[in-house]
Amino acid sequence: MSLRRFLASAHLDSTVGSSATARAPGADDDASGISVILQALQILKANGWSGSRAVEFHAYGGEEGGLLGSSTVAKQYKSAGKAVYAMLNFDMVAYQPTSKPVLTVLTDTDATLQSFSQKLISSYVPEATLYTNKCGYACSDHFSWYNQGYPSVSIDESGPSDTYLNPYYHTASDTIDRLDFDKASKFVKVGYRVKAG
Repeated sequence: MSLRRFLASAHLDSTVGSSATARAPGADDDASGISVILQALQILKANGWSGSRAVEFHAYGGEEGGLLGSSTVAKQYKSAGKAVYAMLNFDMVAYQPTSKPVLTVLTDTDATLQSFSQKLISSYVPEATLYTNKCGYACSDHFSWYNQGYPSVSIDESGPSDTYLNPYYHTASDTIDRLDFDKASKFVKVGYRVKAG
């Protein structure tokens, strides 16, 4: 039987719409998600963590073009018979305009993993406002894994239809000066707990 892995992911690409040459800094969408998985990796390494499951950190390309990178990798894992315990995705976490940090669990994939994520947030980040929302479509890379039969969830700053969705995403104004890294650090806390748990 193959090793059941835990996957943490975010995406590297950014866009400003249909232009192939326009400036697309992507600070929130999704450099912020990349920063969460890198910080969680750094914490695990610094603490000499070794667990019963392999932990893989995935940084996908082509998310904005239709989940191209994650879809390719998820299909390869399925074809090779690789077992995945859980897949946790972070897509846009650092635009936090409210007084309290907001963590949103997207709820149209694995119900057990969603419930577990909500309990972790309530236990380890009690100061945060916890929301749930539905994508209503394949809104980020966790869907690629869900579509291949793997348990997956995405924890983000908002859902795609929320009124507090970052108004600068997919624009040239998605820049670092608009982000709150103190509040975004709460996502690292949750990501670390999921991986270590």
